[in-house]
Amino acid sequence: MNFLAIYHYFLTYQRQSFYIMMARGTGLLLLGKKNLYYPPEPEKKEEKYQGKFTNEGFDIHEIIDANTSQEQEVYYVTFKKGCRTRPHIHATDQTLVAVKGRGIVVLVDKIEINSDGKSAVIKPLPERSSSSLIELAEGDVVCVPAGTLHWHGALENNSNESDLFSHLAIRKRADEETIWF
Repeated sequence: MNFLAIYHYFLTYQRQSFYIMMARGTGLLLLGKKNLYYPPEPEKKEEKYQGKFTNEGFDIHEIIDANTSQEQEVYYVTFKKGCRTRPHIHATDQTLVAVKGRGIVVLVDKIEINSDGKSAVIKPLPERSSSSLIELAEGDVVCVPAGTLHWHGALENNSNESDLFSHLAIRKRADEETIWF
């Protein structure tokens, strides 16, 4: 069975997330998978997430880490009712895929960081007011452009107290850190 046949099999017949990587220097295909809904063990809220959410009502699992891919990162994030990220800016586009429940994304003007890295210019988003509020339901996808101040999380007024909002957050890895406010 060749690589395309293996790739086709997993795209067609598997329902869980997975990744494929080549073993460096060996040319061998290594195959592993991770499940979005059943991570191997609960991750404790690391210090790196402190102050980046409005409260402690979140869980975050790094699905694709630096050991798996040098090009992209993927997180599975679950928010309890009313919890959201603090406003932040990424150096690369961020794609959010709503997986469960209802949530919100708020986009603010685009901020371009100057080449000196110490100053920035605020540019209005095309065809939008200074702020755009987007409600998300299961299956919705939003791409937040690089340099756009934004935040996202669960709706405050979910009718069901047990409602959670989960999304995948997908970004290209960058040397520049996310800027949090």
